[in-house]
Amino acid sequence: MSTNEGRFIQTVLIFIVMLIIKTDASELAESKEIGSKQEMSHFLNVINANDREARLYQADLNEAMVNLAAMGDTVIEPVTVILKRGSSSTFQRMSVLLMKEIATPKAQSLLLDIAMNRLPFERKISPRWVASSYLEIAKDKLIASKNLLSSQDPEVLFEALSAMKGFALDEDVLKRVYSFCESQNTELRGQAISVIGADPNEENAEKKLDVLLHSYETAGLINDADMKFHNPMAIGTISDGVRFSVIRALNQAKWNNQVFIEKTNRLDGIKKQCVIIVRAYRGDASVKSNIYEILNDPNSGMLKTSAIMAFKNIGDHEDIPFLRQIVSSDSLNVEVPQRHSSPPPWVPDPFRDAIKNNRFYPVRFLAQVAISYIERANDVNTIPY
Repeated sequence: MSTNEGRFIQTVLIFIVMLIIKTDASELAESKEIGSKQEMSHFLNVINANDREARLYQADLNEAMVNLAAMGDTVIEPVTVILKRGSSSTFQRMSVLLMKEIATPKAQSLLLDIAMNRLPFERKISPRWVASSYLEIAKDKLIASKNLLSSQDPEVLFEALSAMKGFALDEDVLKRVYSFCESQNTELRGQAISVIGADPNEENAEKKLDVLLHSYETAGLINDADMKFHNPMAIGTISDGVRFSVIRALNQAKWNNQVFIEKTNRLDGIKKQCVIIVRAYRGDASVKSNIYEILNDPNSGMLKTSAIMAFKNIGDHEDIPFLRQIVSSDSLNVEVPQRHSSPPPWVPDPFRDAIKNNRFYPVRFLAQVAISYIERANDVNTIPY
């Protein structure tokens, strides 16, 4: 055999061996892929249990979730197919938890689709929870909340607004947020009010102030505006709660105080009273006489409870006689349920003293707190509000 023939035969043998190895590797990979798909299918069937099975086989569910999460993005398409085909509430719930564990952009996208109700299936889980889960794993909370803001579902919108607090918002987003300040849904209205107050951007401060004051003024037009709070010890209505939210948001706003000062002289009625209280909260003692007027007006109603708390910021010893007069004479009250008519010993004196003949007097209580604050101004931690 010549040298060339020997080299040729050697080359052919090497080629045959390589072909055999490649075929075996391909078959092995295919076998592994089939095994992996079968394993994935098994675990997906486990989490597609009905509610009763889910309670009985919690350990199996946990094992399936761990294994599916380890598979990453490869499980997302099969999960989506099962959701569209129809699935149990357990599967929907587990799918959300699974996407939170995977937490990739593709997983976030599926959570967004579920929250926004873009997939053709009957959603059996809370949209608020899905939206919250989506926001929890989003790296950019502001962008994520903007994605949710186009929803028509109040629960999803609630989560979107919650996530926006503290961010500087652009004009387009603010316009959408402004619209919720007139919502009949008190939860959405309250959240939108808080978002505007927490926006650190001073631009368009007067526009923001106008929006919040309009919400304050129209709070009485909300559905069930006159409904009482569920807490039997609370005085006030749903509309009062909205107005409290506006005052709190304006007090927290990072705007120059001059915005409020200039606005005061262009206002009247309850909107002017609102700005006066806010100015007092922000430490402007020049409005103290206006606070006295609100507290002396028998028609001020629940506004008194906001006005009296201004003495935490602008009160001094000269105000104590006036505050003591309020403690003894203010008439705003609510009936106390029998079980609360005799407070236990641990209840602080100001609260105890504000209960007379099964009636609770909140302005009297807050006036006592204000007196305590003024008398112990060096120990601010003693004040319970």
